[in-house]
Amino acid sequence: LLEYACDSDNTLLLNSGVARDDAMNTDYLTNEERILLLFREVAEETDNPNAMDEYEKPRIYFGVLENAMGRLGYAPPVFMNFENYRTWSRWSKILFLSPVPNLDDIFETDGSGNAVVSKHLDSITSTKGVAFANFYPDEDGISKATLLFRHIREVLKSDLIRGVRNSLRSGQSYALLRVGFHFIDSFIQFFAYLCQILLPLYLALAFFLTLYPLFTRKCYQIF
Repeated sequence: LLEYACDSDNTLLLNSGVARDDAMNTDYLTNEERILLLFREVAEETDNPNAMDEYEKPRIYFGVLENAMGRLGYAPPVFMNFENYRTWSRWSKILFLSPVPNLDDIFETDGSGNAVVSKHLDSITSTKGVAFANFYPDEDGISKATLLFRHIREVLKSDLIRGVRNSLRSGQSYALLRVGFHFIDSFIQFFAYLCQILLPLYLALAFFLTLYPLFTRKCYQIF
């Protein structure tokens, strides 16, 4: 359904060509943006470089490293990171894909004439066929430790696979660099989770080694 709304483009909202066209389409611009676009076009027609700089968004980099990478073409300006996602013609289609609910099914009028949430909504329950969004009945009665390890597994497995798949998808630039970043990111996350698990054990051991000599008047040697 999303690909159909995006003209069968598997990159969905990411498309530099559509973004450039939509940036010049006055149907997707505010009144202020339309005026700036008109002034910019006049500046280009009259070949006025000072006016062009006035109505063109500056390409700003912060920091020496980012500035160097930007000049080499490896980093976009900070305010243009998601410029290729400004495909407003596709956004307008996707935003209205979902059906709009009927307010009469959600609200009703009480005895005082005030609008209140309809009581019949209390009888709606989540089923396997039609499950509630953001509803996780499988997590009821499960310990926090189990949920933690499940979360770690999902992050290290699902996020890595999804990230690599999206990086290799058609239309993505610097695919190998993106894949390498996802592997490094997963390794760092694994190390961070490992620290969270081992830190309480390390603190408990340090606490024991500190108190044991005080109470027994003996030195405790691990090895």
